[in-house]
Amino acid sequence: MDSSIRIRRVALASPSERAKVEELLAATGLSTEKLPREYFGAYTADGQLLGGAGLDGNIIKCIAVRQGFRDKGITNGLVKHVLAAAHAEGISNIMIYTKPEYKNLFRFLSFSPIGQSDRAVLLESNRSGIATYCEYLMRQRRGGRTAVAVMNCNPMTLGHRYLIETAAKRFDFLYIIPVKEDKSEYTYQERRQILEEGVKDLTNVAVLEGSDYVISQATFPTYFIKEASEVARAHIQLDCDIFAHHIIPALGVSARVVGTEPTDPLTCAYNEEMKRSLPIEVMEIPRLEINGLPVSASRVRKYVKEGRIDLALQLAYKASHPFVLAHAADYELNRELEESTPAEADSHSWAAWWGGIAPSGWHLGLDALRPYLAKMAKARLTRADWQKLTDEAEKKMQLAVGALQPLRDALVAFAVEMRLAASNPGESRSKLREGIRTLARRILPIQPA
Repeated sequence: MDSSIRIRRVALASPSERAKVEELLAATGLSTEKLPREYFGAYTADGQLLGGAGLDGNIIKCIAVRQGFRDKGITNGLVKHVLAAAHAEGISNIMIYTKPEYKNLFRFLSFSPIGQSDRAVLLESNRSGIATYCEYLMRQRRGGRTAVAVMNCNPMTLGHRYLIETAAKRFDFLYIIPVKEDKSEYTYQERRQILEEGVKDLTNVAVLEGSDYVISQATFPTYFIKEASEVARAHIQLDCDIFAHHIIPALGVSARVVGTEPTDPLTCAYNEEMKRSLPIEVMEIPRLEINGLPVSASRVRKYVKEGRIDLALQLAYKASHPFVLAHAADYELNRELEESTPAEADSHSWAAWWGGIAPSGWHLGLDALRPYLAKMAKARLTRADWQKLTDEAEKKMQLAVGALQPLRDALVAFAVEMRLAASNPGESRSKLREGIRTLARRILPIQPA
């Protein structure tokens, strides 16, 4: 690369710098709708932006070099800088998209291709990356006629359980691969925990580890955007190519199980591409309907946000109930806190009423409480379990906020109401509201007379 060209991190928070990046991407035919979290630019001495490359998680994206400067070694220099930044953050395997005609350029930079569509190639920096995951899958193999289902379960509903039960009756063994990408409202760990609890009574079903190679931000980013476009179709082809050439041979399955998709055009297009390109049977199982409407996780999430918790629990599978209640409690607690904080409050005038804590600090306390909410909603917990949980939660909240009055009794009462909400779905909202009122009286500021 020319010694007069310098590569540095772009300050995307600066409107002028951001505008330069957007202009560069537009000039090279790339989308400017969603910029990466970090961006590195190659600049001339007078500040002209000649090229750039972004880093989003473990994915290098938005690589662009202006026409007329593509023989200057700028791409190599940019990729090396992004790799160094990723390694500094502890990311060991970096993935990169490029057009098929640029595949060999990145192979020269020690990237290995793992999947390809008509319009895109996905490569990774760790030569044994996908091989390691496939070796794990091979160790999970069972005999007989087997199938695999890839599921997000955000959260697990009666519909998910119906699909799993139906498939389990038709095959000797069913593998479930949960979507690992944390782009959903429920985290990967929550969704996997729900799935494991939700299928433990089925002896021929196993929940496997998810990976970056199955419906992830790397293989299928538009899955999380729901955009039925030509770009989305390219990503669908890419995801299917990886599944066909790596996942199917590793597991040795004879079918992939999916649910029918009556409303979402992107998922419908994905099902059709699987039927066209996968070398195994693609079995579509009709979606479960209740009262003429398909059961969906999006309806569960919608009901929670509307405060219609009883309706959410009616559609969610029982293994999801503690987590649905946890999300409902978190949503309501934060809403209660927002509504209880006077608009004109500031950290100085309210310091005495908040025990020396600014209003924003109370959100830290609720953040510390969040991991305990689903545990509190488990109906089988004993009072001793609640005491232990609430004692730990109290300490975490006090540590997060820096100062807090004793909360143990209020947290125990809150945990009791969470349990009652889990045990009585029809009364879930009233029980949850009672628990929140009990807790709110202790954690929200006392209004001055």
